Amino acid sequence: MFVKKALLHEEMSVDVSSCYSDAGYSWEMLKVLLLWDKISEFQECGIVYDMGDKKIPISKEITSKWILLNEDGTFALDEKGNLQLDEAAIEAFVDELCQTYNTYDTAREFQTTRGDIILIEKGSYGTRINKEAELTYLKEAFLNKVTEE
Repeated sequence: MFVKKALLHEEMSVDVSSCYSDAGYSWEMLKVLLLWDKISEFQECGIVYDMGDKKIPISKEITSKWILLNEDGTFALDEKGNLQLDEAAIEAFVDELCQTYNTYDTAREFQTTRGDIILIEKGSYGTRINKEAELTYLKEAFLNKVTEE
């Protein structure tokens, strides 16, 4: 109708911007946006591991793996509709920390004062992460949105 009127009046250009309106969100779009908000909130984490010469912030890349999935690949939700924590994924993260940073009772290389590199066999020197205590702490701290510096 708008264009027809412009043609009848031999107008060379037509501004049709007023002819369109926002279609709004469909129910499916709203569900996706709500889920996105839940995922973003779930992934908020202020925990930083200080491993001496390296700091390991618990990033969204890490916490994205901590969301429990159903067998069909959809997100597992509790009775209130909240995302559920995949405890096995957190355990795998702590296992990786242990494999990387546990040095107690392992063979290690040291540089001597002369500059030579020597291998010291297993001994009682080093550090060991208390896996069970760390799992308990990490789950509680993550779920309670603890922030560390």
